[in-house]
Amino acid sequence: MGMKIGHLHFMGNHLVTADQFFMDFLQMDLVSKISTSAHFYSNNHYHHHHAVNLWQSENSELRRLDEAGLIDWSVFVDKNYFALLTQRAEALDDVMLINAQQIKIIDPMGTILSITHD
Repeated sequence: MGMKIGHLHFMGNHLVTADQFFMDFLQMDLVSKISTSAHFYSNNHYHHHHAVNLWQSENSELRRLDEAGLIDWSVFVDKNYFALLTQRAEALDDVMLINAQQIKIIDPMGTILSITHD
């Protein structure tokens, strides 16, 4: 089961942590901000692929996977980007799986991100 969507908006608890994940790990650009409450990230100059806001969640504990909300999300990337992310993922604590086909990691919002190359 699955669906394809243009972008995701997440409720996060810290924008610094979100920036580290989206900008440092995923190498996305910060393309817009709403004061100190929301950041928007993009790849390839799209208006934004992902956003993280603190509107109802600043400094909150992460949602557990058994609570209501998004459980997981997937991205499909090219082999070169996948190789870069594999190297970066090896240094992270929240990695669930790394193999030649897939990386599974718990993102800063407490959701499982699956990264697969095409």
